[in-house]
Amino acid sequence: MEVLWTVSLSSATESCNAAATAHQIVYDANQQWLCSCSQDNSLTWHVHEWLQQLDRCSQYAEPELEKLLTTDMTAWKRKLLLEQMGFADQQNNVSVNDFENAYNDMATVSAKALELATIVQALLRSELPCINPDWKTEALNKCQHIIQFIHGQIRKQLSKALVVIEQPPNPLKQAKIFDTSVRLLSCGPFLENANNNVEVHVESFENAHKMCESENTLENKTAPLAVEENDSKKIIAQFSKMKITSIEDRKKKKNWQRRAGRISKKNEVIKKKVVEKSFVLRYDISNSSYGDIENIEIQTYSEPFFYYLHANQECFATALAFWKSVLLLADAQGNSDVYDTEDFHISWPFFEIALSSFFKKTLGTDRCLLPVHLKNIGSKLFGHIPSAEDKVSFNKMAKQELPKMKKITFWEWFYKAMHLIKTKPVLNVWNNGWFFGFISRSEAKDILCSYPDSSFLFRISETRLGAMSLVAWKPQQDKIEHLDPFNAEDLVKIPLKTIECQEMQSVMHLISLERTSIPKVNVLDALKREAGMNEVSDSEESYVYRTWRHLSSLF
Repeated sequence: MEVLWTVSLSSATESCNAAATAHQIVYDANQQWLCSCSQDNSLTWHVHEWLQQLDRCSQYAEPELEKLLTTDMTAWKRKLLLEQMGFADQQNNVSVNDFENAYNDMATVSAKALELATIVQALLRSELPCINPDWKTEALNKCQHIIQFIHGQIRKQLSKALVVIEQPPNPLKQAKIFDTSVRLLSCGPFLENANNNVEVHVESFENAHKMCESENTLENKTAPLAVEENDSKKIIAQFSKMKITSIEDRKKKKNWQRRAGRISKKNEVIKKKVVEKSFVLRYDISNSSYGDIENIEIQTYSEPFFYYLHANQECFATALAFWKSVLLLADAQGNSDVYDTEDFHISWPFFEIALSSFFKKTLGTDRCLLPVHLKNIGSKLFGHIPSAEDKVSFNKMAKQELPKMKKITFWEWFYKAMHLIKTKPVLNVWNNGWFFGFISRSEAKDILCSYPDSSFLFRISETRLGAMSLVAWKPQQDKIEHLDPFNAEDLVKIPLKTIECQEMQSVMHLISLERTSIPKVNVLDALKREAGMNEVSDSEESYVYRTWRHLSSLF
């Protein structure tokens, strides 16, 4: 429809220009000449038609622009964000190119309408006698009203022309260096020669769009707009090596102090600055203009992110960030409190999809969580095998203690397990399919006992956070043995030759996820290579056995 309006307005503009030029030439040649139009009012009639056309265009454009800048833009941004986060958006069929074309087409319609209205206004202000003088004043007022309306439409559209392409990390640790980028959308003839700087500010999410007093220190917060090297149609501002060194909202201090109550002042400051408080980056282009439209403020916001100060806050901050992605997938965005209440629950099937996608993106691996993994993860969360009727809330995920692990939440257990798998030696084992991961003791026993030869497998420990357990099957003795769990630090500090101790001499194969037997020597070589470890000499073996903490309780 925008294309049809563009053609129609262009045609009307050409006709208006031609009529104005023709009548002006004759009038300038003989100012006493009264053309036939002064008698039959044909030019007056044409001007009336052009004004009606502009009025109809305005009535069409107003709701279309509102829809474009709200519903359509929100869906488009949501799609971009989900793609950046590694989630497939099954609910949204919005095409990236379709939206951008519609945005550009709407700007072109506004530009054509403004061009026609400006020419009609000039025609009405001329001294041509072929326009009915009794009607001219009314027409001028109407034309001026239309021009003001078009100015407002253009200002509204241009104010939303900036879009965040690369979001800040979520969560974000204090003083962590990061990059972001924004793009200026194509807006017809508007901003074609934009040569502005974009400036960034940090705001709390709850104070976004508000004037508030704050002390936020952000480094490298200005970047110029420039045409992208590989695409001349894209204008990008790239921010490199940004860093937030401090965040403080003065306005919230007294309110927080009242809420804190029993919390010490030291803990109050820590809590106030991070945990359940989210922040945004505000990107600004100031004092842009187009023709008579001046002081256009172009502004956009990043997605909310959670900011933390210390490493021991990373786990909970990551839980908040993950829950926000769950809400985004559930299309529940827009409610700033929903992640911190019991009012919002999602079904287990939906949660396991989000968790699996998050796991894959965090590890940067193509090997996803399997149904057996998700079943055991759900059992850890609920205390029973999960079903489609089970519901998950943020409180249950990140605040409630696990049924069989005191003072440990589900998220702490899962996050530590992810951290273990993400470490270099273990990630290689996971990617090779040599790590069974989230399976129970009984499942490990059933798997190993189905093989006639002695073998072993790796699994996530159910009793120690962020640790893996080695389960060995010795059919000659008809027994299953579990090594005490060891974590990522153990793998780095303790040579893996220990796994070749005397008690493991008869266990020669690892059982993979594909249920194939992998020679133990291949697994050990891969682990040593990834961890940068050397073979342990005989003279070192006694020392190794003393430092391998779980050996004393192994058999």
